[in-house]
Amino acid sequence: IKVLDVGTGTGFVPSIISDYTPSLIICSDISKKMLEVARGKLSSISRQQFESIVCDAESLPLCENSVDVITINSTLHHLPDYKRFLNEAGRILCMSGVIFIMHEPNKAFYNSQVLSRLNRVVQLYLSFIDRAMRFVNSKRPLRPSENKQKLFARVNQRLIAENIIRRKLSPNEIQVLVDIHSPTASGIPDKTKGITVSEIMQYGNFKLLELQTYNFLGKIDPNRGKLLYLLNSLCSKVLRNKGYMFWMVLQKEG
Repeated sequence: IKVLDVGTGTGFVPSIISDYTPSLIICSDISKKMLEVARGKLSSISRQQFESIVCDAESLPLCENSVDVITINSTLHHLPDYKRFLNEAGRILCMSGVIFIMHEPNKAFYNSQVLSRLNRVVQLYLSFIDRAMRFVNSKRPLRPSENKQKLFARVNQRLIAENIIRRKLSPNEIQVLVDIHSPTASGIPDKTKGITVSEIMQYGNFKLLELQTYNFLGKIDPNRGKLLYLLNSLCSKVLRNKGYMFWMVLQKEG
């Protein structure tokens, strides 16, 4: 079996799936430096055969019907034209091959009036609680971490040095450029963004094997309290395909 991991980054997915298969795993990413880090991490897994290719996910340098499994984790929403990737996936997958698409923003979440309003109410509630706790404990307002501030500064320096931009971008502006299809990248929910299952099914000639949505309170961790946990559980039963994030398994058809 030949496995292609798209958007490998520093090697999270290959390191996980290597425990379950002795197959060849091809690590792919647009960043050469990321793949160098991944190779260093994966070099200690002696039982596994890894290869790596630097490429754009929208133009995969692989032959037709040459891969049995594709994994893509938290990457689809970063691709400017993810539909091109889906067509590429359909091209290189063998007949009956499968693709695992994991941890992607679900457009149906913010288009659900119930969930979008519930998310807003819970956010206001938690914001009030946090402010009250900081007042009681005499703590200063929370600020972005120093590491995150340094990261945004480095991104601006690089973009200016390469004459891509002329002025520094704000953290939100950078986030929008990176999380292209994320509804919350700008800090204000955008109902036009996100990915739907129906959109994915239009490309690549796939049939749906499995789908699961989760995080019915958006980015809010339901484990912060019993009430949040109960709300999340209730919504998962009533609106089970409208969670903030989703993962799915598709199979190539003839």
